Amino acid sequence: MSKDPVVFPLSKPSNDNTSAVPDSSSRRALFRRAGSVVSGVAVGAVVGAAGCGSTEPSAEGGAPAVSTGRRVRWRLASSFPRSLDTIFGGAEELAARVKAMTGGNFDIRVYPAGELVPGLQVMDAVQNATVQAGQTCSYYYIGKKPALAFDTCVPFGLSSRQQIAWLEQSGGRALIDGLFADFGIK
Repeated sequence: MSKDPVVFPLSKPSNDNTSAVPDSSSRRALFRRAGSVVSGVAVGAVVGAAGCGSTEPSAEGGAPAVSTGRRVRWRLASSFPRSLDTIFGGAEELAARVKAMTGGNFDIRVYPAGELVPGLQVMDAVQNATVQAGQTCSYYYIGKKPALAFDTCVPFGLSSRQQIAWLEQSGGRALIDGLFADFGIK
C-alpha cells in the first residue's frame, strides 16, 4: 500500500474550450491583467498629475525637463482594512511602483479605513482635499448620485470582463469621469 498523499485537483483539466464558465486560473489571470492595466493607468495619472518635472522646456523645446530634486508626498485613504489584502494590497502595490518609477521622489502613503477618515467617507476626503487620492467603491456614494453605481460592478450587472470593456473601449470611462467632475474629482 502506497503512503503517498492523495492529491485532488482544484479544477478538472479540460481540452474543451466551450465551457460557459471559465476556470479559476483564467479568472485569476484576467484579474492580474486587469490589475496591471488599472495600476498602469493609475501610475500614469498619478505621475502626470503630480508634475514631478519642472515646467521649463527641455533643450529639444518639447517636453518639460525632468527634475530629480523635487519630492512629492501624497496621502491615499482607503475604504478597506489592511486585513483585506486582495484590495488594500493593490493600493500598497501602486504606491510601491510609483515610488520605484520615480526613484523615491513620489511617495504615496496608504492609510486603511478609519485611520484618517471613515471608510465610507473617502470620496468626501478627496473632494475636500483632505487627502490627495482615494481607494473606494463608487457605489458607496449612490446617495450623492445614483449613477455612480455603474463605475463599480453591481449585482446582476456586467461581468468583470464586460465592465472593463465598457469602461475602456465603449466610452464608459468618459461618462464616469463626467460624474466625478461634478464633485471636483478627476
